Amino acid sequence: MDVDVDTLNKVVSFYKSVKKLARTSLMDGAGHLPTFSLRTLCRALNIAAGNPCQSAMRSLTEAFILCFLTEVDRQSYDAIFALILKKFGKGKGSKQANFLKQALPCPRENCINVSKVEKI
Repeated sequence: MDVDVDTLNKVVSFYKSVKKLARTSLMDGAGHLPTFSLRTLCRALNIAAGNPCQSAMRSLTEAFILCFLTEVDRQSYDAIFALILKKFGKGKGSKQANFLKQALPCPRENCINVSKVEKI
């Protein structure tokens, strides 16, 4: 997946911002400060690199949602989700953030039709 310099700057800006929030105001599900390491960032970028949503910005957004929202509590979830939309979706409620309301495309390969799977 090819991305432009502006998108790379958004990734760096998001990571710096979420790390700062993690040191000051975010909590994980156990009430501790969450750990967002470079491993978390790399995991998100690795997922997005496969472009599973067939759109670079949507794949980045979904990957960051998956990797950065999983371990946090509800209040922190809302704060990080707003930050993700601010950095990658041009802000909450904007036209560009509407891509999150669109259905994801069918996977290109390894698609399993669940309706044809027999119950065991």
